[in-house]
Amino acid sequence: MPVSRQYWVNAFYWASDEHSLSPFMLMKFYIYTFGCQMSEHDSEYMGAVLLEKGYSSTEEESAADIILVNTCCVREKVEHKIFTKLGRLAKLKRKNRELIIGVTGCYAQLAKEEIKRRMPQVDFVLGTQGIRRLPEVIDRLRSLRQGWDAMPKTDKQLEGFPCGFRRRSPVQAMVTIMEGCNNFCAYCIIPFARGRERSRAAEEILREIKEAAAEGYKEVLLLGQNVNSYCDPSNNSISFADLLIKIHQIKGIERIRFVTSHPKDFSYRLVEVIRDYPKICNHIHLPVQSGSTRILKLMNRKYSRAEYMEKIAWLKREVPEIGISTDIIVGFPEETEDDFQQTMKLMEEVEFDGIYSFKYSPRPLTRAYQYPDTVPKEIKGRRLMELQGLQKRIQLTKNQSLVGRVVEILVDSVSKKDPYALCGRTSSNRIVNFKGGPELMGKFLRVKIVRAGPNSLFGERV
Repeated sequence: MPVSRQYWVNAFYWASDEHSLSPFMLMKFYIYTFGCQMSEHDSEYMGAVLLEKGYSSTEEESAADIILVNTCCVREKVEHKIFTKLGRLAKLKRKNRELIIGVTGCYAQLAKEEIKRRMPQVDFVLGTQGIRRLPEVIDRLRSLRQGWDAMPKTDKQLEGFPCGFRRRSPVQAMVTIMEGCNNFCAYCIIPFARGRERSRAAEEILREIKEAAAEGYKEVLLLGQNVNSYCDPSNNSISFADLLIKIHQIKGIERIRFVTSHPKDFSYRLVEVIRDYPKICNHIHLPVQSGSTRILKLMNRKYSRAEYMEKIAWLKREVPEIGISTDIIVGFPEETEDDFQQTMKLMEEVEFDGIYSFKYSPRPLTRAYQYPDTVPKEIKGRRLMELQGLQKRIQLTKNQSLVGRVVEILVDSVSKKDPYALCGRTSSNRIVNFKGGPELMGKFLRVKIVRAGPNSLFGERV
């Protein structure tokens, strides 16, 4: 679910008579994030470790001493945005020779030499498994003024996050439970950027979530490229469904969400757990990618249209209030108009609550990179517009059906539509905007839906 957004961490630092101020206290950092929730979480971690070292954050690039660009590699378009961003930062560096620019994340994992060749103003590159070395790299860079050749040659695996690190959200705690992927879908570069599947020990995950609960977090978002395939490395009998049950028992955590689920590993037992354990939210992100079995086979997705629809039927039968979102790619090599219409028909049958949709983008190293890109750009563009238009109509109809109903939301942010309003989410992941003050942040409220748009709802407290 790639997105591009600004990211910064609110900085807090305490000093006492017994402790002198850190020499880095006056140095400020700024982090710009491209990518999914996993990338956001990586940015959250990097901000936390820099704060721990005594740096402070800033919301202004021009005021920063360190600028980190945390990258994504899912689509070619994102690469263009990354280099556009780095080009603008190079202009800042020409004005401030002491500015440190670092590139991290998935694209950094794959393209260190390309970044070095095209952007010599960049001081260091750290891949997805190297971000825990960030303070070491910055310290060495500042003390020795060494760049590329001074960077460690191998990345270490990120095992977990330090106790008590500061999170982006005051309400939701993102927790990585596994990383990497073994599926090697024909279009996907993630196995090369994030590596093979690696699960964290359940004991460590539960410790982190208990700490988050003790700090007042109400909701936990479990992250992984394929959470369904989670398997505790210290106890192979603990599956993802078992882990959810254990998290459900943690006092203070009132909602549990997770992304992303691969349809081939999505089990009926998981549906039963969602049904039977009320803290687990009535929302599932289940990427279908295409409604054509022929294209799914070319994509190496390892399930058919019929198998996907069977799992949707499980969900709707056992959890009638379930919200379902998905990912869809249009214009994959050899996709015919009939294949595309099968995708449109699937969307009409499922009536997704939300989609992330993209034109196919060839990625180096993937199997599909060798396929002839047979679908012209203009046809890809037309199909994407048709698909998004259909989805907008579906979402508007579904949201309008909620007008007059009272729903429970967890208040988690300030509304983007009205700076004097707040925003909350239902269990099914629908966004509700309503009037309220900051004292309501993190509270569960009942609101009556009074108006609906295609992407969000508007409510009044009851």
